[in-house]
Amino acid sequence: VPTSNYYDGVCRVYEYRKISQSEWDDGYPVTNGYDYTKEEPAIATNDTNYDSSKKYWYQKGTTLIGPNQSSYYGKNVGIDYYGTTIAIYEQNSSYGVKVYKYTNNDWVLTSTLQGSSATRLGELFLEMHPVGNIMYVSNKSTDGLYGYKYNESNTTWEVFTNSISITNLVAVRCFNER
Repeated sequence: VPTSNYYDGVCRVYEYRKISQSEWDDGYPVTNGYDYTKEEPAIATNDTNYDSSKKYWYQKGTTLIGPNQSSYYGKNVGIDYYGTTIAIYEQNSSYGVKVYKYTNNDWVLTSTLQGSSATRLGELFLEMHPVGNIMYVSNKSTDGLYGYKYNESNTTWEVFTNSISITNLVAVRCFNER
């Protein structure tokens, strides 16, 4: 579950799972929700003692921080089904989308869809396919929505659809057939 406060330019990913005693010891209990002032991994719980039979919300990787407070970093966020690929809109430096992969217990920037002040890629809409290799991204200058597919051989995101008008668009959702 990605959470972001785009006015502060930060994004965190939490997962709900059983955690180990060492993860409990490394994290910190947070009363009544998340403590957004902390930069280290967090456990969101009202519990003060570790219980191995319970599940907790635990921060996955480090906090992703945008270039500055007014970057709108995290205004739109897309994440795959497994929580290993995340796409984050950022206004200031790229006017586009930054894509991260969860590797070696942390988030690694793998690519950027570079936009402009006219296109603002992903500002209005950003959706990641559950598998993490396709995403739909808005383009403000064409009032359109484009599908991007990840090309493994050259490690780039490539447009694979014609523009879909978003003027009257109600919803687009990606589903994983299992």
